[in-house]
Amino acid sequence: WMWNSIRRALSSALMTDDFRMKNRIFQVLAACVALFFLNSCDSAIPFESLPQNARDFITSNFPGVTVPFAKTDFLEYEVRLMDGSEIEFKKDGELKKMDMEDSIIPSAVFAELPEGISSYLESTFPDIPAEKLERTIFGSYKIELVNDVELKFNSKGVLKSCSF
Repeated sequence: WMWNSIRRALSSALMTDDFRMKNRIFQVLAACVALFFLNSCDSAIPFESLPQNARDFITSNFPGVTVPFAKTDFLEYEVRLMDGSEIEFKKDGELKKMDMEDSIIPSAVFAELPEGISSYLESTFPDIPAEKLERTIFGSYKIELVNDVELKFNSKGVLKSCSF
């Protein structure tokens, strides 16, 4: 008798509209989290699946180099060259980052950046190549030379900082 009363009281309390609403909110949040993790998974893709401007960038700046590995997480693309160098592109195929493992960034790449960057590098560091390049979400550029000098430029190509 007492147990039945307790069981009925608990089951009626648990089946209130408030409980159903909280349960529904939890289910929606769990589904959102699951979708987020499914979307952030990397998937390997063939070179031909890269955006056209990303393919053009690679073939013009690295002629004859094979691309053994490319992947996407649906927000950006990552390409690895045979020498281990990595190039990242935004979803639209715009250059985001370059990290040249055992080589240097081709000088033709700097011609595609704001003019102030290439002219500064040519005049100040004419014989020192770059090994890393990154474009931030704000459009500024960070360049690391092989002598570990790090240069930061704004989106117009004006030098903002230099660190050794």
